[in-house]
Amino acid sequence: MSETILKKGRVNCFYIEYHTLPDGTRHGHYREYYPTWQLYLWKNYVNGLEDGPAIIYSTDGTLMNKFAYKNGKFDGPFLYYPNPRGAPIVLYNYDEGRII
Repeated sequence: MSETILKKGRVNCFYIEYHTLPDGTRHGHYREYYPTWQLYLWKNYVNGLEDGPAIIYSTDGTLMNKFAYKNGKFDGPFLYYPNPRGAPIVLYNYDEGRII
């Protein structure tokens, strides 16, 4: 597989960083940052599709959500963390993009 190319830009009020293959297909880590450069979203792409774990943080860096993708679709539990020290709440359970 070819090496990836790091791209940077801006979408709405978020700064973004992601990797692409030479043909422009997203592949590798994708990150979005608040205007303060605090990490907002971390996820991964494989050959243009979201794949693997994803994490969302609040503006102060507190964990808010954890979920996963498989072949570009939500897969597994979508977790919400109302309290950083508490147990997560399962908001949804997905199986290849379908709520179960």
